[in-house]
Amino acid sequence: MHWRQHTFAVRAEQLTTDNDLVGPAAPQLGDESGLANPDEHDPRRFTAIWRWQWRDNVALRAEAIRDESLPETENRWTLGVIWQQRLWPVGPARHHH
Repeated sequence: MHWRQHTFAVRAEQLTTDNDLVGPAAPQLGDESGLANPDEHDPRRFTAIWRWQWRDNVALRAEAIRDESLPETENRWTLGVIWQQRLWPVGPARHHH
């Protein structure tokens, strides 16, 4: 969602690990490969993002993240500055003699 020079966004991610392994080696294969999910934990992550375009080539960005990808839930905050500029000119090169 955009409003003036601000952008707001939310993102939700979820991985469903509903694996059914069959056969005589299924228990060992599931344990050693990590495909077994005995706790039935479905990893997920939620993110809220705010971005403010301060100048044409400078923006501020903040994120709040609730990470449930591991059994222990973790909350994180990030803050950053985004600088956008061309490193090389576009178009024909100019040589000074």
